[in-house]
Amino acid sequence: DCWEYCYGKEDFVIQQLVDISRDQGFDGVDIDYEYYYENGQRGSSFAKGAQAQKFLKDVTVGLRQSLPSGKEVSHAPMDIDMKKGTGYYNVIKEVASSMDFLMPQYYNGVTRPNTDGINGGVHESALQHFKTLVTDCFGNDPTKVVFGFCISDCGGTNSNSNAQQAVSVMNDLNKEYPCNGGAFFWVALHDTNGAWSRTVGNTVSQTRGCSSGSNPNPPSTPMPTPMPTPMPTPLPTPMPTPMPTPMPTPQPANEPDATPMPTPMPTPMPTPQPANEPDATPMPTPMPTPMPTPQ
Repeated sequence: DCWEYCYGKEDFVIQQLVDISRDQGFDGVDIDYEYYYENGQRGSSFAKGAQAQKFLKDVTVGLRQSLPSGKEVSHAPMDIDMKKGTGYYNVIKEVASSMDFLMPQYYNGVTRPNTDGINGGVHESALQHFKTLVTDCFGNDPTKVVFGFCISDCGGTNSNSNAQQAVSVMNDLNKEYPCNGGAFFWVALHDTNGAWSRTVGNTVSQTRGCSSGSNPNPPSTPMPTPMPTPMPTPLPTPMPTPMPTPMPTPQPANEPDATPMPTPMPTPMPTPQPANEPDATPMPTPMPTPMPTPQ
């Protein structure tokens, strides 16, 4: 088996995963271990339980130490493997501080929230299973546990959940834990046109950011859209009637201008002298020339 081949090669596996995550630009590494971890598990002849559990511990802690800051480390175990007391459960409890999330697969037949509801019925209660992980492994922090669904690949356990079934489960989980880790699903190939994830995402998004305090009291059900309050139609403001601008009364053409003009003073003309009068300048009277007396 490929897992058994990796036992004892933890350092090599860690380095390979770190390189792949860096080269591909992944958010981190999710460990999806669905193999034996206890001797004789489920009637098998498996005899490497101690090696398997050491491998899971060392790889988890090694990834946390080797991946850059901001990269995630998670596990996605089957719900049956996360029953309290199993070898895998004990591993998770021991390395919980090195993990960002635990993503239990609530679709392997041990729990069937899609048909029983989150509180169980014929099968084990998914809510009680979830609570045990929160309280016993993660110090009462429900944001560390992500609820897993299967869309259409789990008919063998009758665990397929349509979008409305998943919404119902998440609404019930929100009532118990208003701030939780949200949901994941298997598999993206079956999320036709994103219809499933879009519907369930609307419910999950109600608690988005709650762990950071940005949405501390999210509603468990969508709030109705308020009806708009009609605004009164404003009355038209009457415009003032403009006063007429007086026009000046035109003056008749034969009337003097409104501004009186000064009467021009006559320019005195010299009195003409009569033609038969002597020049104003007196001429001297000629003296008679004496004539000689004849001898």
